[in-house]
Amino acid sequence: MTSVRAVPAAALLLEDPHRHGDLKMHFYPFGDLKTTSEWVADFRKES
Repeated sequence: MTSVRAVPAAALLLEDPHRHGDLKMHFYPFGDLKTTSEWVADFRKES
C-alpha cells in the first residue's frame, strides 16, 4: 500500500469517536511545528 492510500485507510480504522475518542491527524515532517512552518515559509518564497 502506498503512503498516499495508507492515510485514508488508517483514518477509516480510527473514525469511530465513541471507540477511540476525538482524534486529529498531525504531520510534522521536520520534527516540530516551528521547523515545519519555517520550511513552508521558505518553500513559498521560492515558488
